[in-house]
Formats: sequence, structure tokens, C-alpha cells
Amino acid sequence: MTTKPLTILTGINRTSEPSSGSMILVGDLYHAMPNTHTTFLGRTPVHQVWKTAFDHLIPLSATKQPQGPG
Repeated sequence: MTTKPLTILTGINRTSEPSSGSMILVGDLYHAMPNTHTTFLGRTPVHQVWKTAFDHLIPLSATKQPQGPG
């Protein structure tokens, strides 16, 4: 029986860099999981070291918006 690799898509509304414990945990955890393809959506700027933690890193240029209309 063959197994299909697990695909993980993660998006966090923070810059794409290891800037906090939760961001570092995501990078370390996904990097340590064998047979896993990871895609990370994060805000720019993208830290060069952070790019190596994921198979694909997609920088987003959206800004944070307060709740409410608009």
C-alpha cells in the first residue's frame, strides 16, 4: 500500500519571518514532518531564512485591516 503525502496550507497574518514562538513552531514542526508538502501564506517582507522552512512560501501584500465596513 502506498501512502499519499500530506499537504498542509497555512496562512498567518504576520510577516513571513520567524518573529514569534508560534511562527517558529510552525516552521520547525512542518520541516520535521516527513512526506509532507507545505505551503505558507504570509505577509511581506519575506525573511530569507524563513523561505527554507516551507516547500512553497507565498508572500501576500495585504495590509492588516480593523474590523468593520471597508
